[in-house]
Amino acid sequence: MSDFLLIHDLGHGAWSWARVWGLLDGDESGKVGRILTVDLPGHGTRRDTPIDKVTFDACVEAVLQDTQAEGLRSPIVVGHGFGALVALGVAAKLQPAPERLVLVAGGVPENGHSFAEGLTLRAQLGLSGIGFFRTRPTLNMGKGAARFLLTNDTTFPVAAGRVLGFLGPFPRALLYHRFTMPQLTPPLPITYVALTNDQFVDARQQERAVTRLPGKVQVVAVDAGHEAPVLAPERIHPHLVEHATPSRRQGLRLVSQYKLGPT
Repeated sequence: MSDFLLIHDLGHGAWSWARVWGLLDGDESGKVGRILTVDLPGHGTRRDTPIDKVTFDACVEAVLQDTQAEGLRSPIVVGHGFGALVALGVAAKLQPAPERLVLVAGGVPENGHSFAEGLTLRAQLGLSGIGFFRTRPTLNMGKGAARFLLTNDTTFPVAAGRVLGFLGPFPRALLYHRFTMPQLTPPLPITYVALTNDQFVDARQQERAVTRLPGKVQVVAVDAGHEAPVLAPERIHPHLVEHATPSRRQGLRLVSQYKLGPT
């Protein structure tokens, strides 16, 4: 069986993986072991982290600590949006190495560039005029912008009930972190889930992200917007378990753990 480590996007939290977790937890393929969701510093149960402590390295270390505390070994590491960058950072340090990386609409920038620089102008302006207010420690996405950029593929009542009411601030230090692709040793298998209706990390940015990843990357297209883990989990779930390791004993099933961050 394979363990799963789920890392959320900026402005989100472990809550955004709840419906995917439910599908993994109910999976009867014999491939799913433990499931861990985490909150990054500045988000969810870690939202009270001092803003000067909300750094990319702190995010990686927080995930590593939670993974070690839960005893996950060689999990399949899944990252959504900015969480894909954190997943890559975690994969480079995790021992033993992850079984696989799955990046969902991961906005992987060029070396030395930031996640924010790769966003479309509409997405940048949607984050409180991101290009004009770089001195703010956090940026917020208005509900109108979020409706267009994140939940464009669903109705307003569904978007409001599942996403819009839960979005938090986007830490500026993470948006503008200068990312460098870590060395993955040994080379890891990577699946990139491209969301074809994504208006936040759009199709062009996703295509470029794939070319920046090391090794051979499996690309799968999913007809959904950026909030697919929340709004279309049934389309994400199959690509997480596709390459998971089957149990050696038929019927063996570990108890999954849904964690909204550290206790």
